[in-house]
Amino acid sequence: MKRHKSLQPLSRQHHNALMAVLLLKKGVTKKASTEVMSRFILSVWNDELKEHFSTEEQILSQHQQNQLLSLLIEQMFNEHEQIKEMINAVTSGSASAQLIRAFYQKLEQHIRFEERVLFPVIEKVLNNAALNAMGVQLSLLPQNSCVNFPVKFWE
Repeated sequence: MKRHKSLQPLSRQHHNALMAVLLLKKGVTKKASTEVMSRFILSVWNDELKEHFSTEEQILSQHQQNQLLSLLIEQMFNEHEQIKEMINAVTSGSASAQLIRAFYQKLEQHIRFEERVLFPVIEKVLNNAALNAMGVQLSLLPQNSCVNFPVKFWE
């Protein structure tokens, strides 16, 4: 399904995050160094996801026009908090293959929720003027590629 142009910057970042999920899955399967995969997770977080979460929270929280959308945005916030807790655990140096697996599973589930549930409701509930205004703000998001990480632990 093609996303409304205003949400496409978020979807492009979701694509990169799903690529990170795939690389982490491969890394865990190959029993790559948890230290290297932890650095990768923090790189993805600092290069894109941190700002992505912040921007989503700031912009989408302004658009809670109906009860369903409000509930879905609340779920987004809750999932962001769960992922941030995992990032904090990685930052503290307590990463394990189990934590890395839980992280990529949660991140993938979260992205699927936003793409398959939240964004379609946003596209349905918001009018074109609101969507276009949102798109102007979202167009400023960075577009990075996690495959540029210097250690190819997934190979």
